[in-house]
Amino acid sequence: MRKSFLAGMLNATRHWKMVLLLLVANLLAAIPIVAPIFATIVMTTSGTATADALLADKLDVIWLADLFNNRFAGFSLESLGAQTGLLLLALGLGYLILNTLFAGGILEVLQAPDGAFGMRRFWAGCGAWFGRFTRLLLLSLFVYGAALFLHGRLAALVNAGEEKAHAYAPFAWRKWALTALLLALLAFINMVFDYAKIGTVVNDRHGMFQEALRAFRFAGRHFFSTYGLYILAGLTGLAVFALPVWLRSRIPQSSMGAVFLAFLLGQLAIGARMWARVMLYGAELHYFRRHMPAPPPEYEFARASEPYEFAPAIPAPPREEDVPAPQPEQES
Repeated sequence: MRKSFLAGMLNATRHWKMVLLLLVANLLAAIPIVAPIFATIVMTTSGTATADALLADKLDVIWLADLFNNRFAGFSLESLGAQTGLLLLALGLGYLILNTLFAGGILEVLQAPDGAFGMRRFWAGCGAWFGRFTRLLLLSLFVYGAALFLHGRLAALVNAGEEKAHAYAPFAWRKWALTALLLALLAFINMVFDYAKIGTVVNDRHGMFQEALRAFRFAGRHFFSTYGLYILAGLTGLAVFALPVWLRSRIPQSSMGAVFLAFLLGQLAIGARMWARVMLYGAELHYFRRHMPAPPPEYEFARASEPYEFAPAIPAPPREEDVPAPQPEQES
């Protein structure tokens, strides 16, 4: 597990160009939702001190109350909220599609024999695996739904026991434990479908339902190592992401220079998330290759028959050393 974790960190650091590409793609995807909100703030706070406060990440309550009470001509909280909600829904769906698309490109680059990043290789991987990864995404929705349904049933049992409880503290601990169990289960499901994607790319398989079952068996067979690696990589990514976020919060945004520095730190935080994503895929790919399941017997038979199947139709001429030397004639 430790070697796989270090390999993932080295791969993510080595492929900084791919991390930069993912960062730019995420910025472009966020523009449709950020632009209307930014335009609303600019048009309703132009020439006032509220603009400086909002740029410093401080919500002005008076401005929000005026927006809620329709004090700005052409702007209202209801219209802005409905528009923002639709944009958030579209952004969430678009993020799922982009995440599925870019996963193929990331794995295509990481599993290449030379391991070198190239735009042609990345985008070819995105297109080659997008269809199969989309089917895996649809399968994962059913599994996530089953996990949420199980959580709902357990939560109903806990809530039913609350009426008979004599103290609130044990009930609160049960709620926290149930929430922790749900998060652990969702993390495990996400990890399993990561290995399903990796198995699809490494073995070039097309049956996604069978590949998902193989990933469940693989994760179950190496539960502590795979889950420990996933948690370790996730905590590392969270720490790398939290550092620029904390630095950004310590900057007093009282000038345009400070605002620009805070913006750069914000983009650095997003880049840290992209780095953590590549690092996780690299660590899981390294672990999968080291503990890859043995191929089925029919696959071994096909490989063994390849030299005979592709043997040349015309026999090769005999080599000179294979031709017997002429014997001298005996005198009669």
